[in-house]
Amino acid sequence: GTPASAMRPSKEMAYEEFEHGSSRLLGDEARPPPARRARTLFALAATGMLLAGVAALAAVAGLVATGSPTLPVLREGDEGAADTRTFDESGRFIMRSFDMQRPMSSFLPGVGGLWGLPTWTFYVNRGQAVATFGIENKDGGLLMFQTAEKAYQATPTVAFRTMLKATRGGKEFTSQPFMPIPDSPRRDMFIGSNEVEIEEADPVTGIQTNVLYFTVPNEDFSALVRRVTFTNTQDTPVELEVVDGLAKLEPFGVTIGQLQSMGRTMEGGMHV
Repeated sequence: GTPASAMRPSKEMAYEEFEHGSSRLLGDEARPPPARRARTLFALAATGMLLAGVAALAAVAGLVATGSPTLPVLREGDEGAADTRTFDESGRFIMRSFDMQRPMSSFLPGVGGLWGLPTWTFYVNRGQAVATFGIENKDGGLLMFQTAEKAYQATPTVAFRTMLKATRGGKEFTSQPFMPIPDSPRRDMFIGSNEVEIEEADPVTGIQTNVLYFTVPNEDFSALVRRVTFTNTQDTPVELEVVDGLAKLEPFGVTIGQLQSMGRTMEGGMHV
């Protein structure tokens, strides 16, 4: 079992591990730009999204500065103090009990860097956040792109899911973090400039689950990194068996129009 005091891996550590595991044939300086017909459109779209994101962050910062000149930040060692932070130590906005709040949706910035290929990522404050992600347009999603009002309902069941089978003190139990249940444990969302993280702390199972998402820049392929971390919050050890991943994905070449108008027929073709 992992002690509760163990520090969770940061986004920087996760990206270093990802980059270390990827092989490069050419250096960044010598790498030629990918010959893709939609590169100009990608650059324009990425620039527009970046400007919109900067404007939104500036507006939020102005509102916060007007209402509270000093942001409350709870640091290690402040145990017992009420955690009323608006932003965490990394400057990420904290949405507490995110799946109990009014529905919201957003995108991670689709910016791939100078030589990279961008990835669009659509997330909501339901389930495990990410509703779908992909490349180019809505036809390039690994999950069928759904509008926000449908994504709020479908994300907990057809997107990313985690199933735990655990043994503690000779007793076996199961759990599905972030699934909609009555009297759900504390669940918070942390929204950064190029990342979103969700956290569930379940006092019944004694397991804290963190899921971090961020896109990868400056690579000759599009990628979304998802890192799941489990922390044992009790003093007794626990053994875990984990099933984790997408509940469903769509193969390349199937358009969103085909999925919406004759999805069952497309499923038959996928099995062939």
